[in-house]
This record gives sequence, structure tokens and C-alpha cells, in this order.
Amino acid sequence: MTRRQRINSAFFIKKSTNAVFFYAKFAEKLQKRIGSSRVRPKTRADVPVALRCTGAGKSALYVIILILKNAVLSIGAAFTTPVATSKKIVVGVVTNPYTARKSAKRPKMSSVKIAVYPGSFDPITLGHLNVIERSSRLFDRLVVAVGVNSEKSPWFTAEERCELIRRSTQELGLTNVETTTYSGLTVRFAKELGARVIVRGVRPLTDIPAELTMMMANRRLEPEVETLFLIADGELAHVSSSLIKEIAGSEEERSLCAFLPQCVIEATLKKSKERRARQ
Repeated sequence: MTRRQRINSAFFIKKSTNAVFFYAKFAEKLQKRIGSSRVRPKTRADVPVALRCTGAGKSALYVIILILKNAVLSIGAAFTTPVATSKKIVVGVVTNPYTARKSAKRPKMSSVKIAVYPGSFDPITLGHLNVIERSSRLFDRLVVAVGVNSEKSPWFTAEERCELIRRSTQELGLTNVETTTYSGLTVRFAKELGARVIVRGVRPLTDIPAELTMMMANRRLEPEVETLFLIADGELAHVSSSLIKEIAGSEEERSLCAFLPQCVIEATLKKSKERRARQ
């Protein structure tokens, strides 16, 4: 507080206190007219004692004067008390959880565009290869992830499937495609790799509802990871691994040429014979 403000505050308190004392004298004269035996106040501090008299009107007047005096002293104390300017005032703000999540500091992602193409690939088909080839042109690095699920009974082991995928992509000359295995949630695996996109190959009619449900669940778990749906070209859109296993029972290599890469056809026919022999 500046010197000028302190002078103004002291002047204000003095004038206000004089006004209160004036009304106290007025109350004393009023008491004498009605025959009160109260003692005249000698100092300003004795004003509240001198106003103790009977009667509703005089009691109300005493209360009013007391309130005015306390108000004047409180205002004066507020003006004359120095305010500490070194302390910081922190104002709490209630924020929306959704906005807070969006405005929170995001983890740094790699500048290399990485995508994950998950699936069982039991075995890999020409439809899978079509999606892999197109995805490899969109991203700097494409990871074909073979899912390991203990509840299923695949024809090929995870290592065999990875090897078939590796050989098929090498025949196409796809140098930015790599293969690995994983277990657990696909979206968590993609986040660990630093991938921003999960590629999903879908068939037009059968896969859409389930894939949309999975996409929304992944968005809730990891909002930073997007899902890209791709449909294989033309006659490859309906090809699935389960269809291949049914066709492989005929043991006709010519029938499988329209659905599988050449290196996969031999391995599939061999597995089909082994399974029939065990049965």
C-alpha cells in the first residue's frame, strides 16, 4: 500500500469514528429526555456501555450504532493491513474428463509410419497378400502379426505361419514388410511397437459388424491407434482360411492355385494329408 493510500485510509477511519461518536451523543441526549439514569460516556470506548437502556427503540438504536462501529473498524483494518504479494493464488478449475484426456501430454510417436496387420493367417492366402501389398505402399514399415490363441487348433504352428508369410512377401519383393508373433490384445501390441494404424482385411458382408465392434473397443482402449479397413480386390474378397481348408481336402493343387501363393500350396496339401492320416 502506498503512502497516499495509508493517509486516505486513516482519514476515512477518523471521520467514520467521529460519526459513530456523534450518534452516541445523540442517543445519550435521547436517554436524558426520557429520564434514563445512564452515565454519560467519557471516552469513545465507553459508547456501547452507555447505550444499554430499556425500551425496544433504544435497543434497536444501540444495535445499529454498534454494527456501524464494527463495520468502520473492519473496513479500516482491510485498508491498512499490508497484503503479501509473494504468495501465489491458485484457482481450481473443474474440467471435463474428455477435454482433459485430449489436452493431456501425448506420448511421442516415431516419425516413421508404422502399421500392424494382425490375423491368424492359417494359412496366408492371396487375399491376405493383396492387403499386405497395398498396405506396404501406404506405410514405411508394415508388421504382419500372427496371433497366438491357445483356444484354437490351427493347422500350422505360429513359426510355420511366419515362415510362409516371409516367403510369400519375399516373392513379391516387399522389403518393408516383416513378420512376428504376438499374444494378448492387438491394440496393446500395436502401441508397444509404436504403430499408429491397425490394418484389417475385411470381407464385404460377413466381417463388417464384428470389425466395427472391435474398432470401437480399440478406440476406447487406445485413442491414438486408428483402424484401417481394406477389402481385397475383386475375386479375392471372399477368400478365407477356412474355405482353403475345405478345398484342400480334395488334394487338387489346381483348385488351390486361385487362392494360395505357390509356396503355400505345397505346405497346405502336406498338412491336409497329415491330418487325414491321424484321423
